[in-house]
Amino acid sequence: MNNNRVSNNAILDRINKTASTSKVNRQSNQTIPASFDKILQSKTDNVTISKHAEKRLEMRNISLSKANLEKISSAIDKADQKGVKDALIIFKNNAFITNVKSKTIITAANVDDLETKVITNIDGVVLV
Repeated sequence: MNNNRVSNNAILDRINKTASTSKVNRQSNQTIPASFDKILQSKTDNVTISKHAEKRLEMRNISLSKANLEKISSAIDKADQKGVKDALIIFKNNAFITNVKSKTIITAANVDDLETKVITNIDGVVLV
């Protein structure tokens, strides 16, 4: 598993090991990092946000609600049906480079802020 991602199963395992009112992992008595809650909130419908993309989202003030992630997930599914491996998804004036097979958002940018206006290493585009 790529260390830049936290799988949904890993998150669920962590939740099951954590008391609902406590931030302490009962097996190791270690506190769960505050960023865990942030990572948990960024996951839905098997869409994973890489650490790099998470930094870009924060840096560029791009927020994604659960509904937004569901729409992106649907766009990834459409790309998958067409055999796309790496897709550029344009959604609400934002650009998301995604790996379709792993349903991972690799990076994100505001369309207007793209420096070179050239995007490489994709084989499909989905407009949402």
